[in-house]
Amino acid sequence: MTSEVWINLPVHDIERSKSFYLGIGFSLSVHGNGPYAAGFKIGPKNLVMMLFENEFFRQMLGEDTPEGRGSEMLISLRAESRDDIDKLAVLVPEAGGDIVTPPAEQLGWMYCLGFKDPDGHRWNALYMDLEKMK
Repeated sequence: MTSEVWINLPVHDIERSKSFYLGIGFSLSVHGNGPYAAGFKIGPKNLVMMLFENEFFRQMLGEDTPEGRGSEMLISLRAESRDDIDKLAVLVPEAGGDIVTPPAEQLGWMYCLGFKDPDGHRWNALYMDLEKMK
């Protein structure tokens, strides 16, 4: 039925947000790049993230966004290695984001990093050692 999944996020400043996501290693896609929007491909499995300036996003929704009311969702990225998590922990603040939870072992089989983009959207990057999960 579906061939792609798209995550749509409101942002305050499209250029600042584009710079952030490019800075942490995302790639621009062909979708909707312009003065009020930017599209990114995330990984090899057809996940598309679209950023829309707040007013444009509100017009699409037909209602206000939940600004200032905490996190509405947590987007998780699966990393290929612990080293990928450690590299991302360096790139996020350099690109203008904030580390929420520094890289750490969790549950004995996951190595995780929590961060926020410049607009406060919450992200979780994790490496899962499935052999240790058993």
